[in-house]
Amino acid sequence: MRYYEADQQGVVFNAWYLAWFDEAFTNFLRYKGLSISELVNHGIDFQLVHSEIDWISGVRFGEDVSIAVEPGRMGTTSFDVHYTVLRDDVATCRRQPMTD
Repeated sequence: MRYYEADQQGVVFNAWYLAWFDEAFTNFLRYKGLSISELVNHGIDFQLVHSEIDWISGVRFGEDVSIAVEPGRMGTTSFDVHYTVLRDDVATCRRQPMTD
């Protein structure tokens, strides 16, 4: 958690979580041997169309967190990705797609 990501209460401002998830997804692809630019060059592109975040507890300035990225549903024209922010292996928030 970086200083500029904190709100006046000293916790991560909620909009930063989506930025963290975007960065985590890029790193997830890299870990799997893929890059966004290579995917785009092959005609594969994607965009965020829906997101919900369930907060469990706030992340405070100076705390270290990790973000777990898990693939979810895979469709023919869309896919879901699940994210969990972890502090000391305890979830502080989750982003999971809405289920039908």
